[in-house]
Amino acid sequence: MREKHVEQSLEQQIQRVSMFEEIVRERIAQGTVLIDIAGAKVGQVNGLALLDLGDHEFAQPSRITATTAMAAAASSPSTARPRCRGRSTPRAC
Repeated sequence: MREKHVEQSLEQQIQRVSMFEEIVRERIAQGTVLIDIAGAKVGQVNGLALLDLGDHEFAQPSRITATTAMAAAASSPSTARPRCRGRSTPRAC
């Protein structure tokens, strides 16, 4: 193996691992993936998700949303629903 073969192999590896990043960027540029960057909405912010593909990592834009709701007041402690640790909703218990 010669030095040029090693360099060529390394370049091809970089091309392979960065292919997913290129696809994401192309979809944003083509309008297939829409990113709303103007205005403001309650409970929504734009963020970056770091994707680690082993040999390659990059940030991808993403929408972060949050919702809240008032909990129903219990008339007595015995009728209150138990809280589930590690669960997102009490119904999942």
